Amino acid sequence: KRMIEGDLDVVLATEANSRGLDFPSLGQVILTAPSEEANSYIHLAGRTGRQGRNGEVWTIVNNEWEREAVGKMATYLGVPFEEHSAAELVESVAARYDEEVQDE
Repeated sequence: KRMIEGDLDVVLATEANSRGLDFPSLGQVILTAPSEEANSYIHLAGRTGRQGRNGEVWTIVNNEWEREAVGKMATYLGVPFEEHSAAELVESVAARYDEEVQDE
């Protein structure tokens, strides 16, 4: 309910359970694994930053092969790719949560 009403800014989802979701105010997507295809990545990343808003997509990778695959896909798609630690991901989510709490 909070996501539909625009009260939630972060969703943690797998590729399978994020299909067809549309939350216009979503500012952050965390992919629990890399997409296998560029079209899938575009679809999942497109859940955020809609209607001219800014958004971020974080992809959790578990090994060097996945890291390289995500880097190559980003290059192919022409999207920025930055490596960050798990701690930075947690900080990013916490910062968004803090912003939401302050806005209430």
